[in-house]
Amino acid sequence: VMHWTGDEKKFSKVQYPVTESMQTYLQAKGYSGEQAITDATERWGPNSFEIPLPTFGELYREQCRQPFFVFQMLCVCLWSMDEYWYYSLFTFFMLLVFEGTVVFSRTRNIKMLREMMGEPTAVRVYRNSQWVTMSSDQLLPGDLLSVTRNKFNPDAVVPADLLLLNGKLVTNEAILTGEATPQQKTAIPDREPHEHLSLKRREDTGDRK
Repeated sequence: VMHWTGDEKKFSKVQYPVTESMQTYLQAKGYSGEQAITDATERWGPNSFEIPLPTFGELYREQCRQPFFVFQMLCVCLWSMDEYWYYSLFTFFMLLVFEGTVVFSRTRNIKMLREMMGEPTAVRVYRNSQWVTMSSDQLLPGDLLSVTRNKFNPDAVVPADLLLLNGKLVTNEAILTGEATPQQKTAIPDREPHEHLSLKRREDTGDRK
């Protein structure tokens, strides 16, 4: 995620609290005060990612501007000028049908992506020294979140990337890794207090030395 810095007049990468020590995360108390919540919201924005769904006409016009389609249409025009107008009409019709099927496929894929994201759900967050219930799209980096099994929806999606501070849980990461076997997650109290969190750790990513 990039944001515009007015003073420096350039785009810079938004920094998230993902490199702190384990002790820092364990001592976190969540947000306290409306001003801190407002500042964090302005800095990071809501916990949502909207995938726009273009109309069929918009996608079709985009497909018709592709270089290959333009090249095919030029060929159709040349063939029609050389007494191949039967063949030209047939090719023109097939091109329109083919581009239509491509647009239908793209629309279906976009809808699948939108469905995979899931709708915002009610979550319990520790703010202002108390547990409150709010929508998951209002979560902010640094929030303390209570994760429990949803007996009404066992396949509920975890609404954000989380660091487990206490307890254990089992998650299904098939949508991310392709593994059908659920993975058990453990909390961080057993880690060294001064060890820093790393998203590029070799043992976590599977990279070879």
